[in-house]
Amino acid sequence: MKRKTPLSGLSGLARCALAGGVLAATAALTPAHAGTVTLGFESHTNNFTYNGSVQDTYFSEGAYKYGLFSAAAGAAEGDWTGLFMDGTDLGTCVSGQCPTNNSSTFLAAFNDSVFDLFNADGGQFMLSALDASFIGDINGVYPSTAGYLRLQGIKADGSYNLIDLPLFGPTGGAFGFASYNLSGTAFGQAKYAEVYAFAFACTTSSSASCTALSSDRGQFALDNLRINTVPEPASLAVLGLGAAALFAARRRRAA
Repeated sequence: MKRKTPLSGLSGLARCALAGGVLAATAALTPAHAGTVTLGFESHTNNFTYNGSVQDTYFSEGAYKYGLFSAAAGAAEGDWTGLFMDGTDLGTCVSGQCPTNNSSTFLAAFNDSVFDLFNADGGQFMLSALDASFIGDINGVYPSTAGYLRLQGIKADGSYNLIDLPLFGPTGGAFGFASYNLSGTAFGQAKYAEVYAFAFACTTSSSASCTALSSDRGQFALDNLRINTVPEPASLAVLGLGAAALFAARRRRAA
């Protein structure tokens, strides 16, 4: 069975997100957690990512599965969405302005793609930290904040949290990774069944100029996602409710 991509729902999410400008994180409770892992993508160096079914296009690291799906209008199975890039060989950066301060493997997301992360065992988890960077076009000119990385955490009851992380413009002509500690935020203290990430691209220093999922400019890089595993399983059956349906129906365990 082919995975279904809810492009109309995705556009609705973008409109909701943009209506209030760049949104702050919502409040959440702090659960107990056990076990910490860091997703560094090292075993997937130079692999490309594509739009498609979970079993055909997603990658595994321990208990976790992740991939990039396309948010473009008219997206099709097999569309290219990104690359696990070797930081020592930036000649593979097709856009021309990938971050230069990471010599390990990182995930580069292109073409307004959306990062999707979940625990394949059905458990919940907390995202406490990550490294991220904007990826610029080869001839692009960018403000001091080139964009924002939006994280959307889907809870077991179908509700969700949002947080926006600034992605800084180039310094000395080059983009670079920044580290984000989420453990002191409401987003980082909540537990999720699934987390999505996508980028807003900005044309000026005003957040009102930032757009997502529509310009083909929302390109970003991720590395070193610190995950805290929560012991109790998520109620995945209700993920189709509420806001979760915008994304989760797109890829839920295609047979």
